[in-house]
Amino acid sequence: MFPFLPKNRFYRHALFWLVVAAYFFIPQWIYHDYIDTVTHYYVDGNGRPFDYQHSPYFLTILFLYGLAIGIFYAYAFLQWAMPPLLSGRYGKGLGLYLLITVVVCYVARITKGLHMSVIDPLLQGKPLRPFEIRYFNDYFFDQVYMYEYSTIILVLAVYKFFTNWRQKQQEASRLERKRISTEIQLIKSQINPDFVIRSLDELDRLILQKSKQAPELVLKLAHLLRYILYESKAEWVMLVREIDLINQYVFLQRAIHPTDMEISFTVRRATENHFIAPLSLFILVENAFQQLPVGESGEPAWICIDLAVTETQLILKVINGQMSKLTNNSKQLADIQKQLYFHYRDRYDLQVHAEPDAYIVTLTLPFVVSAISPFSQPSTSQPSPYYETTLPAR
Repeated sequence: MFPFLPKNRFYRHALFWLVVAAYFFIPQWIYHDYIDTVTHYYVDGNGRPFDYQHSPYFLTILFLYGLAIGIFYAYAFLQWAMPPLLSGRYGKGLGLYLLITVVVCYVARITKGLHMSVIDPLLQGKPLRPFEIRYFNDYFFDQVYMYEYSTIILVLAVYKFFTNWRQKQQEASRLERKRISTEIQLIKSQINPDFVIRSLDELDRLILQKSKQAPELVLKLAHLLRYILYESKAEWVMLVREIDLINQYVFLQRAIHPTDMEISFTVRRATENHFIAPLSLFILVENAFQQLPVGESGEPAWICIDLAVTETQLILKVINGQMSKLTNNSKQLADIQKQLYFHYRDRYDLQVHAEPDAYIVTLTLPFVVSAISPFSQPSTSQPSPYYETTLPAR
């Protein structure tokens, strides 16, 4: 919260009390009449002033036990009065604060009396007078350093209320981020069941036909599911891994729809030095395939996927034949925007344009400078970063 403070708690407390000690002690050097101001508290019960001028180390002793009482006052306040105040139980907190203040006043009065009746005679070699009531009979709340103590308590209270408010804000932010992260993971894990079923049906058909394409289909499907279920849990992945995933997905779609779907996939200038949030491209591609009106018009459905990469960003454009489920696409787009915002905040740009015979989605994402992730290694299958096809002629 305060970067200039030591991270170790002990050192923070030590630094605080050094500042307090300076607050107590420095006025002795600045004000020449400081000792006269302080010693008006030192009178016996008969109103006779204490002979501080002949008292050895008067200010030093006063400073030491005054600071000790201040430390006791501060930590007693933090330990017993502050927790109820922070939790909203102000009556209990203020009651405990008043009780602690009363105890501190008693301690200050007793310590001051012992100073005059025991410590000072001991240092001067005079007879001790520990039981003379006149040294303990003065105004109860009119104790030396009480104004300084009040300042310390005020500073500590303000600091604790501020840090408590910051912690609540951070905890609320953490819980909100965790909630959104959970939702994002659920969105990531929502694989289109129709696509999986169709892939398995096609795999079953190829196996029955003893097709040489069956092993490749199994491998592509396995890699795709592994990436979606496991590798996508990483915070950042290499762009080529995401491209590889889309390539596998396109391969499977072509296997499922060999005649009733035309697919174009173009990637330009993808390298292993670029990192993006996992599934940030795939979710747009999958959403476009889900909304294709396959077999509804009697003509092959078509989709064009174009990915352009620069040094600092990528631009993904997905164009497909007018979707048959436009009214049901708003939720999917909202989920996509939620996932993009979770990773990129306001640094991404998503544009959607609906035309009479095409639906165009354009996504612009910045690159992450570097990423360390256990899933940022290339898969055993070779990524294919370059696919050059053209938009199907309409």
